[in-house]
Amino acid sequence: MTAARLLLLAALCVAMPVAAVPASETSVAALLQRLGIERFGEEIARDIVQAVPPFVEMEASERDCAQGPMRTLVIGHMRQIFTEALGEQGAEHLATWNAFIDTPAGAVAADMVLANMRTGRMQPPPDTLSREQLAQIEAFTQGQAFWALVSGFDQVHSFAPKRVKAASDEMARTCGIQVPVEALS
Repeated sequence: MTAARLLLLAALCVAMPVAAVPASETSVAALLQRLGIERFGEEIARDIVQAVPPFVEMEASERDCAQGPMRTLVIGHMRQIFTEALGEQGAEHLATWNAFIDTPAGAVAADMVLANMRTGRMQPPPDTLSREQLAQIEAFTQGQAFWALVSGFDQVHSFAPKRVKAASDEMARTCGIQVPVEALS
């Protein structure tokens, strides 16, 4: 093979697009757990069972039992939203997030994500961060991986009918309570 053909072959290999790979819901779940977002979902499920009809009319033991299926519904819904938000580059975005969280600056940023969720507004970075760590966080927040995941916070979708039916069926099977599918939608 001539040198020209080798150069052409090398150029074609470099120019070939890499196939986009969406994130799996399982890998998104692992990131949401690392960020503490699933814990927030558990709190949402608990609040629903404690304050929303038809649960408020139930006995405490029935509400306690209903929390498991409700938690599964809410967390499954959150996983779906963030999986969709990460899009076709989801696997790459997850790898970027996980690599960043493994750094000292990333660990602080992960704590800030949860604090921001709890307060509903952006919290200032802690005073203990070095200039270098602040620069690392700033650089990360300018990237596609950051914005892809953050866009999931703005998504408002109804619960998937399949998940709602599964939660209703689980409440009937394990708790002995009938919760209409419409009450969970």
